Amino acid sequence: MASDSHLPPGFQLREYRIERRLGRGGFGITYTAIHELLNRHVAIKEYAPKDYSARDASYRVAAATVEAEAVFQWGLERFVEEGRALENFDHVNIVRVHDLFPELGTAYIVMEYVDGEPLSDMLKRKPTLTEAEITEHVMPLTDGLAVIHAEGMLHRDIKPKNIMVRIDGAPVLIDFGSARRAVSAKSQDLTAVVTPGYAPYEQYFSSMGNQGPATDLYALGAVLYRSVTGKTPDNALERKEQDTLAPVAGAADGSYSEGLMTAIHAALALRIDDRPCDVAAFRKLVSLDAAAAIDALDRGDYEMMLRELRELAELGFATAQYNLANMYFSGRGVAQDDSLAVRWLTHAAEQGHIEAQYDLGRIHYEGVDVPKDEVQAIKWFTLAAEQGHDDAHPILDYIAAEQGDAECQYEMGRMFDVEMWASDERKFNAFSGFEWYGIFDEIMTIQRCELLAEIWYSRAAEQGHVKAQRELGILYANGGEFVDKDIKQATDWLTRAAEQGDAVAQHSLGCMIADNLVSDDHFE
Repeated sequence: MASDSHLPPGFQLREYRIERRLGRGGFGITYTAIHELLNRHVAIKEYAPKDYSARDASYRVAAATVEAEAVFQWGLERFVEEGRALENFDHVNIVRVHDLFPELGTAYIVMEYVDGEPLSDMLKRKPTLTEAEITEHVMPLTDGLAVIHAEGMLHRDIKPKNIMVRIDGAPVLIDFGSARRAVSAKSQDLTAVVTPGYAPYEQYFSSMGNQGPATDLYALGAVLYRSVTGKTPDNALERKEQDTLAPVAGAADGSYSEGLMTAIHAALALRIDDRPCDVAAFRKLVSLDAAAAIDALDRGDYEMMLRELRELAELGFATAQYNLANMYFSGRGVAQDDSLAVRWLTHAAEQGHIEAQYDLGRIHYEGVDVPKDEVQAIKWFTLAAEQGHDDAHPILDYIAAEQGDAECQYEMGRMFDVEMWASDERKFNAFSGFEWYGIFDEIMTIQRCELLAEIWYSRAAEQGHVKAQRELGILYANGGEFVDKDIKQATDWLTRAAEQGDAVAQHSLGCMIADNLVSDDHFE
């Protein structure tokens, strides 16, 4: 028979009657069965490595080839060893092992049948979980992981499919088929089992011997990332080449605690040494709270605030990093240090802190405390804009307009147009802290905006932008304190727009002709 064949329904395996096959993994097959004497449902895992075994007509399992015999037997020994280890665990968040026995040339682990549904099915019905649901359905797994890790074992395949949620809501880690003793280098040669998006970088390479608790924590972080963003993280191999994974704080909807966001961000670090070293460290991040630092700030106790912020910032708390950066920028309660401020601001921005992203964009664009870098500025402004930062959008329009984008030049003209600005002052205020034009100060007037509208409309109009031509024509037709009324210019620009089918320009031009402001000679 083929290597992927399985025991048929009704097959008698000692006192267990096979009901159906549940699934097929790289190292075994899982069945549901009935213990006939106890009338109890169970799940049975059969050792049957897909690449090394085959089943004969009597359903016995053996090595697929002579060359595979050594690997098959070694794996069988590890499978039995693992079953014995798991049999010692009695924890609500770890699937319980009832029995272990050899049969049909292989071995079987009999486990409790978890009455519930996989987290993967839950996430299909509901793309994201609330923090309360995460607290109930996912976070208790850390208790089980701590027990497993204390015994020198790893799960190595934590993913939504391998998390069963009982009817009472409690999560259970199942399918330890890919788990092996972490101390055994040879086990890693056999267990190159990875699930893209959930497996850390080190797990892709059997020769890498630095797997440990942080390997499982990466996978748990990936499960949490999926639970709060609705998206599976990028493959770790792809992230190693170019890490474009959206920060969890930016990709989530903003309704989660910063402690949880910090823990997920830290767990998904590519380098194993950059992740929480164990479950206790991970849970400490989840429970982070900036209340003491905020209270110190309210009291003006800068010494305590600095101490609290430093501790939180070093643990990866983005809000603490952002506020610490501001302290170093301003010299408030600490010696001013712009380079240190930029470093903390960057850490916060990388975690998705929207104000840090916007501020970092400004710093890079203006070349304040860092070399002027328009590419970096656009990157950070874009990330802030994608999260909904009101001021980032007009700044991006400005940069694109400066680079020659006619549509953005037109939008800039609209923003500084007296009438447009009066109806959308918010956009104009985005520039209040910048000095790019040399005329921005505390006494800026509406008339100065009028002058800027002319500049930007002109740039777009000269590139053939129809709406800009129309608005420039209207601007010259009306005039103002800083823009002279110029009927010839107004007529020229309105005519260009009208000839391209702009109805407003056609109407405006018709009104000017009716008022005898334009002679027929103009159209000859």
